[in-house]
Amino acid sequence: MRPPLSYAPLGIMIAAAAAPPLAAQGHPGAALERELLADAGARASFQGAGPTGGHDGRFFLGSADGNFRLTVSGEVQFRYYGNIDADTEGSDEYVGGFQHNRVRLDFRGHVIDPRLTYRVQSNFDREDGTMELQDAWGNYAFENGLSLQWGQFKLLFDREFAATSATNFLTIEQSLVSSIFRLDRSQGVQLSYEGDRFRVAGALSDGRRASNTASFDDEVEADIALSGRAEVRLGGAAWKQFRDQTSFRGDRGGALLGVGGHWQQEGATGAPSASADDADLFSYTADAGYEGGGWNVLGAVTGRLIDFDEDEFHDLGFVVQGGVFLTEKAELFARYARFFPDDDRSGGADEFAAITAGLNYYFVAKSHAAKLTGEVTYFPDSQADSASVVRAPDSGAGLAPDEDGGQLGFGVQMQLLF
Repeated sequence: MRPPLSYAPLGIMIAAAAAPPLAAQGHPGAALERELLADAGARASFQGAGPTGGHDGRFFLGSADGNFRLTVSGEVQFRYYGNIDADTEGSDEYVGGFQHNRVRLDFRGHVIDPRLTYRVQSNFDREDGTMELQDAWGNYAFENGLSLQWGQFKLLFDREFAATSATNFLTIEQSLVSSIFRLDRSQGVQLSYEGDRFRVAGALSDGRRASNTASFDDEVEADIALSGRAEVRLGGAAWKQFRDQTSFRGDRGGALLGVGGHWQQEGATGAPSASADDADLFSYTADAGYEGGGWNVLGAVTGRLIDFDEDEFHDLGFVVQGGVFLTEKAELFARYARFFPDDDRSGGADEFAAITAGLNYYFVAKSHAAKLTGEVTYFPDSQADSASVVRAPDSGAGLAPDEDGGQLGFGVQMQLLF
């Protein structure tokens, strides 16, 4: 096999041959030629310094000394969701269609020092295709297990959404409970500590779901917001084992216990409704999960207290889910989620539940890179009677507006990571 052709030595030969007469003649381009010669020599030396690009799970570029690195990755989640028997006046008995739920590009790496990392992630909106910023942060890891993060990121609160990437869900989408109570992303600073069996993080931010906002955004931002999460790992190979919600055959058994809390005071900067000038929000959650090398189970309870004007609401929800591998690549799963709105909410305050069952097929064993998921969800309760907290239509969950309950949603999703 012929060796790959390199142009750097050829450039050195040409520049070396041309340089003496140009210098002797005092040619005005002599300085430029010397720079080209030096650059060609540097490139020739650089070629032997080791690999600076490739694919090790992500496509990457890096400096030879390892102090600078950029990785590029992305994901595509394409799905079909349909719904049967959503009996709201004026709606069809069957609705459905295709959509790109997530199309994201992800850039991450480190600069100057491997301990100084960064991430910039964007998503294309499923409705109009415009690109939106999701994550944009820097992080410095100290040698004692502490790290400091700043920018826009997920507020660490719950296991299901904040501590798990959307590409690593057990089901097609997060549960009904998570979609209601999650904090989502915000802008702020976060200090965290990770040990062998225990880790904790606390953040000062603009508050719940306050991404891509200006400093004085009175529609979204809180005056002050504090968030935190603590986890204990019992068994398992390492923390990275709990980045997803499944357990492949051959994985070590282990449990993860977690608690989270969030408090924010709205005041003059933001409020949960147009009629409220001052509000407090306190959210809490506790979760426990076990991964047993081919099977998994996860349960969580989440609640929140909202105090504004003369009203005070206490909402609550819980979710239980589990999965088991039938083969090395096929995983059966089921989930039950239930939401309990406060009785004092106007417009009705009935409970609302979602019962889901489905199957994951992993094209490559132990990898989420190519995964096909099919599921069916039964909604026995009336969405219209849930005090409008359960919003519809929700194409992400296959939920349509409904007045008497009994609707059935089904979805199929193909996921590709690159």
